[in-house]
Amino acid sequence: MIRQGQKTLNNITKFRSFSQLPQYNFNVQSKKEDLSLLEKMDPRKNKDLATKLRILQYIKPYIIPFYHQDKEINKTILKSYGYMFLSKSFFYAGPISLKYAINYLASASLISQAPMFILGYGLCYSAYVFFEGQRNKILANISQNALREISQQTYEHLLKLDPSFHFGESQRQTIFDITKAQKAIESNLKSVSSFFIPFISDVVLSSVFLLYHCGPFVFLSFLMTYGGYIWFTFDLTNSRRKGMGLQKKYERLADFTLSETLSNYYNVKYYSAEKFEINRYTSILENYKNQTIENQRTLAQLNSGQRFVFSIGLTSNMIYGAYKVQKGLMTAGDIVLMQSLMMQVLQPLFFLGVQWREWTNSALDIQRLFKIMDTKPKIQDSPNAVDFVYKGGEIEFSNIKFGYSNDKVIIDNMNVTFGKGKWISLVGESGLGKTTMFNLIFRLYDPQQGSVLIDGQDIKNLKMESFRSKICVVSQNPYLFNDTVMSNLLYGSKNKKQEDVIEVCKKLNLHDLFMSLPQGYQTLVGEQGNKFSGGEKQRISIARCLLNDAQIILLDEPTSSLDSINEDRVMKAIEQLRKDKTIIMITHRLHLNSYTNEVIYLTKDGYKEQGKHSHLIQEKNTRYSKFWDNFVVLDHSDTNSVKVDQSENSLNEKPQKKQNGQKEEEEEKME
Repeated sequence: MIRQGQKTLNNITKFRSFSQLPQYNFNVQSKKEDLSLLEKMDPRKNKDLATKLRILQYIKPYIIPFYHQDKEINKTILKSYGYMFLSKSFFYAGPISLKYAINYLASASLISQAPMFILGYGLCYSAYVFFEGQRNKILANISQNALREISQQTYEHLLKLDPSFHFGESQRQTIFDITKAQKAIESNLKSVSSFFIPFISDVVLSSVFLLYHCGPFVFLSFLMTYGGYIWFTFDLTNSRRKGMGLQKKYERLADFTLSETLSNYYNVKYYSAEKFEINRYTSILENYKNQTIENQRTLAQLNSGQRFVFSIGLTSNMIYGAYKVQKGLMTAGDIVLMQSLMMQVLQPLFFLGVQWREWTNSALDIQRLFKIMDTKPKIQDSPNAVDFVYKGGEIEFSNIKFGYSNDKVIIDNMNVTFGKGKWISLVGESGLGKTTMFNLIFRLYDPQQGSVLIDGQDIKNLKMESFRSKICVVSQNPYLFNDTVMSNLLYGSKNKKQEDVIEVCKKLNLHDLFMSLPQGYQTLVGEQGNKFSGGEKQRISIARCLLNDAQIILLDEPTSSLDSINEDRVMKAIEQLRKDKTIIMITHRLHLNSYTNEVIYLTKDGYKEQGKHSHLIQEKNTRYSKFWDNFVVLDHSDTNSVKVDQSENSLNEKPQKKQNGQKEEEEEKME
């Protein structure tokens, strides 16, 4: 039964093909099954203490004066402690004033002096509230500074990590984990500053006051109540840790499922999988609900036990105080002082369980952040790295051997040179590692053997920013930010004017499209550019690259989503704007090779042919010529259909721009 339950939940969480599941059959797993499975999903176990200590290291600069590098933050921290001293002074002065007010009220001869102490009690409480409020304002400032700095450090670290990390992890899950961890660190900083530090000071000061004013019995009763309360709280909170962890894992799973389903909206519709996804999500929510109810039940036990311990301490002190008053050894004011101090100090204990639970939950959230921050980038500048010196843009692969894993080699002993200032096509069958070559040129990965040289300089010995700034890449799948059209076009560009943008967009047949939008170039492109077709996004990506002024341009299937008309315009625009740039273009549309200066044809067995397109196809005994013949045969029917479409379009009254966009969308869906 347990194995079957685990298998079902595995299918729910890992697979989307509902042929692998009983049709819409989702059974809620028992807690033992879920716990066993989800613990396997999350390796973060038995690390709570180490994590909590590391959290303290993270927030230490924001709670200890003169520990932070920023002098203003140090002054702010010191100021917060000053306000805490003032607030605590009035906090303890209040019960003492109340003691004398009660004593004077009980004495007929001194009753006239009681109003003064009653007024003093009110003033002390008001002053305490004022200074505590001022301190909380300062703590909020410190907390936001800490959150900003930690978020910035995490963001910088994520951008430094190489693709092997980002492609090996779920980006949605990473974002969710980091967001939760950052909030957890902020919460922990607040709890330390606002609760634990004042809590410790209250324990020390209350012990002194009770020992001095009420004697050793009340002092010991106070300590025993404190100790019993804390022991009970920590013991039961620790026993609830597994249940809380399971609840958080279900929460993460529900969030991930919702995000993934909405981002794959069209797939859900195309495969009529609404019921499947609803039942899948409902099953997770059911598990989350059951675990939450169980956690609330144990929380109620915790709160009841805390109040029971609290009541024992207060009752024993009242009995002792009544006995002392009867003997004439204590006054009524002493009992009020004793109980007031006990109530004021024990009141924060009600929040101790909450605070400790938050720390326990934070340990679960923050372990993932620490794991990310401990990940070292595999690709880094060497200690003696120097700046790149551009000398024309020649690129050389020297004895390159590379594979994304050690057991699968993609490129083996490759020796290829791309001449400077040339437009070169890189062609061959799929799976040869052509896109991988671009990744190696940009140094997203390092080869296991050999060197990649740009203008005779090994890129391993160069500062990455210095040579990457000279390279621009147009990927096969264009990536757009959810920003304006203009911002996407100018991304990475420097000192470009609006006239430059419009000139490039006109050459790529984009200007009229943008001007037809509600806000022109200031129109938002939508998430992942979903307001545009695949061909339009591809042209925007090419325009962005041409505006970048990079000296080396890498084009990976730059026209794969374009119709023949826009394809020709794009190629001519690249030809006009390329000047002396080095361009390497991967393409399976072999007729585009007529635009280039040179073709490099690669095969899986390491064979290479290099030359001008027109020369290679004339030599009938070459592999490239056979590759070309196969392309012409396969492309013949498509060419005829394009011609028919174009003739029909010329008779249609609708604007040509709109038809091209529709055709690009149709071609994108067919591909």
